[in-house]
Amino acid sequence: MKDGVELTRDMAGSKYRFKKDGKRHILIINEATKEDIGMYHVFTNGGESKAELEVEGHNECCFRGNTCSHATRTHKLTIDDVKPSDAGDYTFVPDGYALSLSAKLNFLEIKIDYVPRQDPPKIHLDTSGTSSKNVITVVAGNKLRLDVEISGEPAPTVCWMRGDKVVSEAEGRVRVETRKTLSSFVIEGAMKEDEGAYSLTVTNPAGEDKAELFVKIVGRWRVLTRSNGP
Repeated sequence: MKDGVELTRDMAGSKYRFKKDGKRHILIINEATKEDIGMYHVFTNGGESKAELEVEGHNECCFRGNTCSHATRTHKLTIDDVKPSDAGDYTFVPDGYALSLSAKLNFLEIKIDYVPRQDPPKIHLDTSGTSSKNVITVVAGNKLRLDVEISGEPAPTVCWMRGDKVVSEAEGRVRVETRKTLSSFVIEGAMKEDEGAYSLTVTNPAGEDKAELFVKIVGRWRVLTRSNGP
């Protein structure tokens, strides 16, 4: 009986099964839920026995008690750090009593995949010029410093090139200075030989961006000739 109501296998939608093993009588509850919580009694010719069933939470189940008319004991099964291998059928069989209680533990695993943020790289270059190439004019002998803001996540890789040659020097008259969000192209004392087409490419796993520009050197150059006589 459960809470004073007799249990039979013929009940509509019954989840109860009864098993006899010698002098032992076993009650099996298929897929126990919180609706099965209550006090269970079993009556035999030799007397009466009762036990209280508790079902707790999503990841913990326990069986409380086997109680006789003359004594009370509490039995509890607790599973810490529940793992998939803990799922299955559990049965409580008190010593000396022809009664058992069964419950099924189902393991529910929720998996969350973390995807790092990725933003395509971007070159923020503001130069004048109406042609397809940005033209930067520098007076011979002066210094050119072109600061270009860049963005992207993760931080993009920066590559400056003159034609098909990579400009990678960090020191010297012509050099590249790069920080996380800024890349600077520097020419100290511009010379006619510095004139030409340059490009900047930034890349990261999310994509690529490219900008092209043309450095034009203007001014006068003295041509020195050696005379043959005084």
